[in-house]
Amino acid sequence: MAGIPLPFTTASGTTALDGVDLTVRRGEAFGLVGPNGAGKSTLIKTLCTLVTPDAGTARVCGHDLGEERAIKAAIGLVTVDERSFFWRLSCRENLRFYAALVDVPRGEAEARIADVAGLLGLELLLDRRFDGLSTGMRHRMAVARGLLADPAVLFLDEPTRSLDPLAAARLRGRLRALVTERGTTILLATHDLAEAVELCDRAAVMVQGRLGPATEPPRLRALVEKAGARAAVASDEDADAAPLAQAWLEVLESATAAVAESAVDPPAGEPGPVLTPVAPPARRQTSGGWLGELRKVGFFLRRDILSNLSYRLGFVLEVLAVLFFVGGFFFVGRLVTPANLPALAEYGGDYFSFVLVGIALIGFQYAALSSFSEVIRMGQVTGTLEAMLVTPTRLGTVLAGSALSSFLSSAVRVMLYLALGALAFGARLGGADLPAAFLALVLAVLAESGFGLFSAAFIVVLKRGDPVNFLLSGTATLLSGIYYPLSVLPGALQALAHLLPLTYALRAMRGALLLGRGPVELAGDLGMLAVFAAVLLPLGLAAFRWAVRFARRAGSLGQY
Repeated sequence: MAGIPLPFTTASGTTALDGVDLTVRRGEAFGLVGPNGAGKSTLIKTLCTLVTPDAGTARVCGHDLGEERAIKAAIGLVTVDERSFFWRLSCRENLRFYAALVDVPRGEAEARIADVAGLLGLELLLDRRFDGLSTGMRHRMAVARGLLADPAVLFLDEPTRSLDPLAAARLRGRLRALVTERGTTILLATHDLAEAVELCDRAAVMVQGRLGPATEPPRLRALVEKAGARAAVASDEDADAAPLAQAWLEVLESATAAVAESAVDPPAGEPGPVLTPVAPPARRQTSGGWLGELRKVGFFLRRDILSNLSYRLGFVLEVLAVLFFVGGFFFVGRLVTPANLPALAEYGGDYFSFVLVGIALIGFQYAALSSFSEVIRMGQVTGTLEAMLVTPTRLGTVLAGSALSSFLSSAVRVMLYLALGALAFGARLGGADLPAAFLALVLAVLAESGFGLFSAAFIVVLKRGDPVNFLLSGTATLLSGIYYPLSVLPGALQALAHLLPLTYALRAMRGALLLGRGPVELAGDLGMLAVFAAVLLPLGLAAFRWAVRFARRAGSLGQY
């Protein structure tokens, strides 16, 4: 803008795929061979619906790329990203979680875990925590995850890159068995020609987004070795990477010329320019219904509870923090009386009880504002976001399931605040109308969750820097009446305060807990919360879905 670069602008895009034309036959292992940065990973992520192409068409197992859930129900994806597990859970718990996300029926999950563990030699590791595994073990776990639902097509993105030669050879042998014994179709991306020769039926060279015609891998070996020797000689004189890149371009051109001359590969009548339709197994169909998605939410909750319980000291310290916080405001409350703060009279006159409700509810606002964005940010950092989104689980289920534990822990914290305040410090909550308080709390969470989805949308696009959370957290502290009645504010600020849902939530909660008012008496505040929820939730969902589409087209969904 006016020649000044703004913080949210991005550089012009890079052409990652340039006119790629590819067919993979049912039941074969196909290799994409090329240097780093050739576009192999982008092609695989595009076919797995994690990246949206700017142009072109593709079909995976008979489904267009727009049929995301159908494609995800028929594929498995294995990457070298060993971060994409939950490190404080056991291997078995990790596989149970992902088995639920790929719709393996509850009765089959344990059998499938045992099956893939036996295939990959993981039986003795299932009850070990993931953070105790070696790199090779983690790679085998990634393959096991990709095989959980017996996929029709298995995408492999450099699965042996960090393995020692013996471990890599063993893994290739097991992968080859999938093709010969189970009829699994494999699409392998690698820069190791020897790996493609050993594992693949056909392979094609990919350089700078361009893909050469498919041929038998042994025919590529001589071309690669010849061009590589020239690059090595050139590199002795020039440390720049250009000779190596030029060598790969020569391989691509030579392979294209060799296939054109042979006129034998591919044979006449070969099907269209992308993946041959393959019918997914019946058990790979998505659950589709709400009951299936609800079951998945339970696995998200189980995952988070087990992870949180592994931090035993952290749980104890959180309880102590609540005690210290409540105790601190108890003594502050002894300094504030109706005499020096007359505005307290409309809330019963006890400052400690007044502020106790405020600090209890602010925890729920933080959960609503931050949970969804934290889910996205943590998933990007750990690599689990793409691992979850490549499953046929709905995006809303991933969000709701991942945020549920935060809301439940906030509920426990609220109860701790109120219980400690009433039992240990004498807060006046005896005449509370609990149903009215619960209704106010639910409506407040729904309204604030709309803002939380806007916050998550910013994180998806910008990765860091969340203006929604920043602005609302600050204005809520100043304007909503957490620590003091609104009537002490100037008139202009009071008017601004009534633009925030937390203002109505606090007033309704205090009316229910401190004054014993019921839903009828609180109808005005409850009605405003309902209006906020009805407007903010749909808008927040729309913004978040737009942000995900934007990130998929930019190829930045898993970046942080």
